[in-house]
Amino acid sequence: MNPNKRLLSLDVLRGITVAGMILVNNTGKCGYNFAAFAHAKWDGFSPADLVFPMFMFLMGISTYISLCKYNFQCRPAIAKIIKRSLLLIFIGLVMEWFITSIDSGNYFDLSQLRLMGVMQRLGICYGITALLAVTIPHKRFMPLAIILLVVYFIFQLFGNGFEKSVDNIVGMIDSAILGANHMYLQGRQFVDPEGILSTIPAVS
Repeated sequence: MNPNKRLLSLDVLRGITVAGMILVNNTGKCGYNFAAFAHAKWDGFSPADLVFPMFMFLMGISTYISLCKYNFQCRPAIAKIIKRSLLLIFIGLVMEWFITSIDSGNYFDLSQLRLMGVMQRLGICYGITALLAVTIPHKRFMPLAIILLVVYFIFQLFGNGFEKSVDNIVGMIDSAILGANHMYLQGRQFVDPEGILSTIPAVS
């Protein structure tokens, strides 16, 4: 018999993260929310803001374990990487379509369909990092991650990225490429939490 080899610590951490997600997303209808379960409005972060990065971290570990089966060879792994990445993006778009349709009552109007989202970001970041894992030496991962973070910081620094303003470069790029109607809250927040430019540190 070949026992199913699971990384127990990964499963436990995944379970804790899912529990955290449930607490953050389902705090009840009483109008009260514990501060720890509420996202920071702009500056800083709360424990609620650690849930999604933890999912990204878990996905990174799972990607490594998954690609070990292919010995990080590009040719045998690339079809699976592309398929899984596109599937995550598709699931995210279907979820956004369903939520939008329920809110509007119109199942055929895509004019306000949010294009980015949690699942889409997971799919994009998985696709990019998995392709990097099978195409470049792993010793270059840390320098590449640092370079991505520095590039993003420079964008933020010179693009008003730290200010809650319509002149914020992150929001301007999201609005220009995605269109306000296809952003989170139809652009009323001016920055999409899972937008285009902010995908750079997510990949890192």
